[in-house]
Amino acid sequence: MNLKSLRLIVKKHLETFLPVDKNFNRIDGSFSKQDTFTYLILPLTISSVLTYKNFDLDKQVGNLISIISIFGGFLFNLMAIIYNYLDRPSSSQVRERRLYANEINANISFGALLSIVCVLLLIIYNSIPEKILVFENLTYPIFHIKQFFLGITSFCLLHFLLTLLMILGRVFILLQIEMRDK
Repeated sequence: MNLKSLRLIVKKHLETFLPVDKNFNRIDGSFSKQDTFTYLILPLTISSVLTYKNFDLDKQVGNLISIISIFGGFLFNLMAIIYNYLDRPSSSQVRERRLYANEINANISFGALLSIVCVLLLIIYNSIPEKILVFENLTYPIFHIKQFFLGITSFCLLHFLLTLLMILGRVFILLQIEMRDK
């Protein structure tokens, strides 16, 4: 996978926040204030508070890596299920069904990418020492590096959680569309 395809995943994920018209076509515009608050401001605020309060993440890094890895694997399986879903005969609401399936695919791909980023950030965070014994006067800058990674890691973890909830909601809507046709 190259950098261009990673950017495409992020771009397609962000496009799922744009509104659609009654014919399920994307409307160029900006994100809603609610989405901006939910997926950007809320996790940024919570991660800032956790960083400011010097939240101790060290004891939970192993558990978090396990949890994120399990959900990452789940997302890859869900992507295969959605792909198989698209191969089925079309329902009467083809455009609506395709829109949600494409959005879910973009969200799942972004969630899987975000799970990899979270695991890498947790590994980096865990590998930063509390102190360097040889150079005692370097303890202060190391503290700031650890705090910086705590902020980024907690933001990504919260964003990952919210993305999982978004995927759950969109899969629910897709299944509701399918059940209307039955």
